[in-house]
Amino acid sequence: MAFSRNVKTQIGIGIAFFILGIGNLFFGHHKAAEYAELMEAAKREMVFPGQFGLEKHTKENFPLMNPSLSLDKQSRNLAQLRGRFEFYSVVFEGSKYFVLISIAFFLTGAVFHSKSKRQDASKNF
Repeated sequence: MAFSRNVKTQIGIGIAFFILGIGNLFFGHHKAAEYAELMEAAKREMVFPGQFGLEKHTKENFPLMNPSLSLDKQSRNLAQLRGRFEFYSVVFEGSKYFVLISIAFFLTGAVFHSKSKRQDASKNF
């Protein structure tokens, strides 16, 4: 079965969007979950000046929040984590649109293919 150039193009673009969408879906979900965990840990580990029990907080325990960092630096680290979390959340949400776009290209390719088959069939009569 021979496909026309339009059908091959539509299917090729559909495959590319599908691969990008699935990759971003898994990668975005994994990274967003990772940064959500880091944000929660950072919020729990934030050390305020004068807080008791500072000896349990070490750089090895959580590298972004420790007693040697100022509250301002800790807040910047938390904001940076939040920004990365939001970025990967957008990647995850955008991946759904890539998959939908790929389905649209697959359907368009199928329509072109069926149209070209009908035209070929009408030429044979």
